Amino acid sequence: MRHGYTAVPSILIRAQSRLGINTTQMNIILQLLDYWIEPTRKPFPTKRDIANRIGVADKTVQINIRALEMAGLISREMRKTAAGDWNSNIYHLDQLIERVRKLEPEFQREKEERERLRRNLETPIYRRRAKP
Repeated sequence: MRHGYTAVPSILIRAQSRLGINTTQMNIILQLLDYWIEPTRKPFPTKRDIANRIGVADKTVQINIRALEMAGLISREMRKTAAGDWNSNIYHLDQLIERVRKLEPEFQREKEERERLRRNLETPIYRRRAKP
């Protein structure tokens, strides 16, 4: 814990396939979340930094970020240095957050159904009968 931690919503992890996110894209999202230190300051790592962290080529990161963008899960904002040179992109995860939020009711219903089934399995049959 001395080196920090990143909070990842369980729904994001559980909904990976529902969102159409492959393993490389999920890893990229996790890296972006790790770079997102302050809520008001969006993450802006370089593609090379992400690639080095997850052990893939820069081009792999570029292709997968583009796919996440086309899927409407993230957006990029180009930024420049004070000298006017291109710098790393700023990544916005608002669309991903909104998609995960929209899944919450579905996950809540599934949770309630699991709890209902569990209660029925744990309740002895004689106690399941309606009482007069």
